[in-house]
Amino acid sequence: ENLIHRELKMQEPQNITTLPFSVLSHVISFLNTNSYYKRIRLISKRFKEFTESSYYWQSLNLGGGIINTINDNVLELVGKSSMLEKVRVTKKVKDDKVLALLQQLKNPNHLNTLRIEHCKLNEACTDALIHLIQNKATFKTLVLYLCPLSKDCYEKLLIGIKKQHYLESLALQSAGITDDGAVHLKQVMLSPNCRIKRLNLFNSLMSMSRVKQIQEILTETKTLEFLSVELCAFDEQTAGPLIEGLKENSSLKICRLASNDFEGAISEFETPLINHPKLESVSIAVFSSGLDAFKNPQLYKDGRLKDVTFIYGQNDVACMKTILNQIKAQKLTLYSTEMKESDYAELHHCFTQNTNLNNLSMEAVDMTPPCMEELQKGLSRCKTLKTLNLGFNNLADEGMQHVGKLLGHCVNLEKLLLKSNGITSTGLVTLMDAVSNHKGIQDLDISVNSTDQTGAQAIADMLETNQSLRKLTAFQCTIPDSGGVAIFRALEKNTTLRTINLLKNDLGLDSEVALASMLRVNKSVKNLNLYDNALDNNAINSLLEAFTVNHTLREISLGQNNISEENLKKIEAKLHWMPSIKRFDLQLKDLSSA
Repeated sequence: ENLIHRELKMQEPQNITTLPFSVLSHVISFLNTNSYYKRIRLISKRFKEFTESSYYWQSLNLGGGIINTINDNVLELVGKSSMLEKVRVTKKVKDDKVLALLQQLKNPNHLNTLRIEHCKLNEACTDALIHLIQNKATFKTLVLYLCPLSKDCYEKLLIGIKKQHYLESLALQSAGITDDGAVHLKQVMLSPNCRIKRLNLFNSLMSMSRVKQIQEILTETKTLEFLSVELCAFDEQTAGPLIEGLKENSSLKICRLASNDFEGAISEFETPLINHPKLESVSIAVFSSGLDAFKNPQLYKDGRLKDVTFIYGQNDVACMKTILNQIKAQKLTLYSTEMKESDYAELHHCFTQNTNLNNLSMEAVDMTPPCMEELQKGLSRCKTLKTLNLGFNNLADEGMQHVGKLLGHCVNLEKLLLKSNGITSTGLVTLMDAVSNHKGIQDLDISVNSTDQTGAQAIADMLETNQSLRKLTAFQCTIPDSGGVAIFRALEKNTTLRTINLLKNDLGLDSEVALASMLRVNKSVKNLNLYDNALDNNAINSLLEAFTVNHTLREISLGQNNISEENLKKIEAKLHWMPSIKRFDLQLKDLSSA
């Protein structure tokens, strides 16, 4: 205890990292008592990545580069953690390390969630997992994603789950379910003691025999509230048992059916969806040939079916009009759709009359300024719209005039995405003027557009006056060094922005000086990305001093700049000592290509 307090008073934290491993493990063991969890933060470089997912060790994210490098002493410390609730293992961790971890996880008293990804589980791992599930009353959620199991291990696991009484959420994603495995899964779900409310079978190949087991689960279960069978290779034939199961089911609230090819069977979903007593949310890919199934107003009576997402990809204006007029979709996504100016004119009144739409995404639809003008006329009366994504189009500077008018009418808009639209400084001046006066916008993305000092100054002027923006993304916008100065000076006055991303611009020495000045006084910016700019060593001392007094910053990226390895180490040492910092990127610039 005295050692910890003494080291925390040091200006440089390297001393604790030089301790022998046995001593360092002993120091860390003090963190297993609740009185020290919230007061002491690990500053050891060796354990930085291992613990950054949670300062309080309630949640651990263990990847291949982390868990494979720690020994049994560290695994034992994990087992002694009294607050640990969630564990995630990923990045192809070797089975012997997974086994060692599972054997230690039997000790934490509050463990409720285990997620294992991209790991091959052998028979010993399966046995340890079963023992953990059956003997821990707090254990509620198990997720296995891309974890190849042998046929015997898969069946053994399901038999083991059947004998427990605590699990509430089971996800077997991309797990290679077999016909026999589906039978065992049905037995699990229909056992008298089953409490499972959420079942996720994402990306599991569904043969007819397997779908029939799912049908029986839907027909007889009384506890299941969430079912996902997305990307399960359903076709018109295998859709039949699924539809029959939905007709008999009375417990589901959320059903995920997207990324399947139901073809002509799509219309048969109408009856179970209308008559289902509790269903609130359905996700399904529907094209024009299947829209008739969703035109029935009974589906939306009293707002019971609150969320139906249609992923649309055909040039059929009648289809979109149906969605907007009759279906009243809350979210409409159009991607890579060829639309003409006349198409937008036809949709004008649909947008005007729609009272549900809050999320509209029209990425890469080849939208031009005249099309944007028609869209603006329609959306201007859509008072419910909160998110608008117009990325990867051809709006250019002229289109920003119509976007500006739209902002004047859509007072509830919170998120506006305009990435890669051929916008220059002229268009940015128009856009920023509109954003400055908008009282609700919180997230703005203008990335992959081209600007100069004039456009950057417009961004800075906006930041000085806007009182709502929380996130600004402007990576790869050719912002010059002088533009960076203007933006950072504006942030000295701004009190609302939390995240700013200026990746891959042309910020240099003057911007670095202005950045240091901003960090000394700004109390709101928490996430700062300046990756791959032209920051150098000449203002490094000012930056280090700024880090000393800043207590707000949580994440910062300074990688791939012109900062030397020696100065990057100085920054790393300083950031390790900052109590607010959660993660940082100080990657040395790769000069090999040069």
